[in-house]
Amino acid sequence: MWNLLYQNPICFKKKTAQVHIKIRQDQLKHITTLQTAKSCLHLQPPWQSTHSLSKLSNKYTHLQDLDIVNQNLILMSKMKEIQKKKNSFKTPTSYSIDHLRRKETTKIILENQTLLKRLQSAHSQYPIKFLKKDHERIKQYRENLQKTKRTYNDFNVLAQQEVQRRVMSSSQSQRKFLQTSQRNRQHTCQTVPSQL
Repeated sequence: MWNLLYQNPICFKKKTAQVHIKIRQDQLKHITTLQTAKSCLHLQPPWQSTHSLSKLSNKYTHLQDLDIVNQNLILMSKMKEIQKKKNSFKTPTSYSIDHLRRKETTKIILENQTLLKRLQSAHSQYPIKFLKKDHERIKQYRENLQKTKRTYNDFNVLAQQEVQRRVMSSSQSQRKFLQTSQRNRQHTCQTVPSQL
């Protein structure tokens, strides 16, 4: 019968559709059961048998457990001692802190004074003539920079100046045009009567 199923395309499509629908329904059932299930955490130690097949392995695990317990006890005793010692320590008084601060400040002041004396007693490595030449050259550079035209940072002022230049140049060109056109008229007027 399954041969007939695969030979007929309509039956084959129907069967595959049914299979896909069943798979989809199974998936939806699985998802709904997972959503309704409660999550649980097992924080207990893993299960161990009370007896083991070999007494030797049971002996080693028991020794390891005892060793871990002993190390934990040692750590706990150390932590308790540290807590007791912290309470027994005396905090330094403000007088002793002030005294230490004064000592430090006087020490720093003395070091600064010795350093200042060394700096004042040392002679300069550069000759005075060299420094004077440098100073004169820098002074000349400053004067040159001050002589140059002032640059405008305000672009509105620059735009106004540009507009004025264009207006002036256009008015001058118009004047020249008018002057040349008047000359041409006068020239043509003078030539016409002479030809008659």
